[in-house]
Amino acid sequence: MGNHVSQPPDATEKLMKNMSLEFQLAKRMQQVSGAGMTVPQLRGSELIFSLFDEYYQLYFPHGGSILPRIVVAEKALFQ
Repeated sequence: MGNHVSQPPDATEKLMKNMSLEFQLAKRMQQVSGAGMTVPQLRGSELIFSLFDEYYQLYFPHGGSILPRIVVAEKALFQ
């Protein structure tokens, strides 16, 4: 990716880590009641958000660190 954005590999790695963190925070915010009213964006772009979403679905099909490991439901505990 660094070749496509004409940046040194260190800067590209830092950018990807920062955007990954921002994406994870945005996904967690979607799980908050009422947060689904807005269109999710990453760095002000719906396209970048959807690309990261596709990436996470491809490489982390079970949600990775975005989804909670334990889901608490009424009168039940599922793992």
